[in-house]
Amino acid sequence: MARDSDSIFLSTDIWALTGDRSAPAFPLNTGWGIQYEQDPAVSGVQIERENVNNEFYRLSLLANLTTTYGGGLEWDSTIPYVQGATVVGSNGSPYFAKQANSNQDPVLDVIGTYWEDLSTVDGNAIALNTQFRETEGVVKVNDGNSIKPAVSMTTTSAGVPTAEQEFNYVSPLGISSAPTTHYPISETDKDETSSYDFVNDTFLEFRSLGCTNTFRFTFNWNKPGALNSKFIINIRLYNPLSSFTLGYANYISEETSSGVFSCLFSTIADTASLPSPLGSGNGYKLVVSIVGDNGSECDISLDNFVRFNTPNSYIAP
Repeated sequence: MARDSDSIFLSTDIWALTGDRSAPAFPLNTGWGIQYEQDPAVSGVQIERENVNNEFYRLSLLANLTTTYGGGLEWDSTIPYVQGATVVGSNGSPYFAKQANSNQDPVLDVIGTYWEDLSTVDGNAIALNTQFRETEGVVKVNDGNSIKPAVSMTTTSAGVPTAEQEFNYVSPLGISSAPTTHYPISETDKDETSSYDFVNDTFLEFRSLGCTNTFRFTFNWNKPGALNSKFIINIRLYNPLSSFTLGYANYISEETSSGVFSCLFSTIADTASLPSPLGSGNGYKLVVSIVGDNGSECDISLDNFVRFNTPNSYIAP
């Protein structure tokens, strides 16, 4: 499909994108209802350029979204399609864009590098594939305001755990850039509020009921005092609302003085862990304690955490 190169509907152009725009005061369903005059002294009325710009802006923006996202239109070699676009190939089959591309004919893409032929997939598979793409992502947080959450603890007697202490972040979070961090397509808050709640000091799951979230926490530790002490570092991730708890224990021998370790916790987002409007929860708290020899000392810092979102096949009824 060839297009007029002078058209305002070129996929990369939006009319009056940075120009003056103003919605007209009269009801749009009645149309202009007046004769255009640049000189209001002639007819007593004038259509402002901002009004005209506003209408062409809306129309060209619609054309842009329709072309770049496909919208079931015939494939066009001149359009830069985004991931998720749907088009119709020259063979009449519908195609789904697996990744952003331009001038990649879906009919000739026989190995499916850029396009997926939807005519060969049943409707349920298409729905699930779309759901998968919307809920898959990775978010990595390195620190909070360039400060890594840290605690220090000392055992008061052998075999008695210390009081648990929380790992809390402060804003702004140091979030890794792409491609390390790539938010799920349907994530509404593509920023720090999507993974951490600063009011409740909790770690947040992706806001999708039934979505599996895997948190990887990486810790640095060292013994500031008794280097020959041995103890266990207990890490606990728990839901304050439901009391659901996940735990991990890391043994520190007397031969070591410092080190790094990581642990993985998997959760399934439900109404007890997701905040309103999906649920009444506020996420998960992360706490630590040590138990071992009397007088064992340990400084522990949370070096980083990563939240992995695996594809979610649950579709709410």
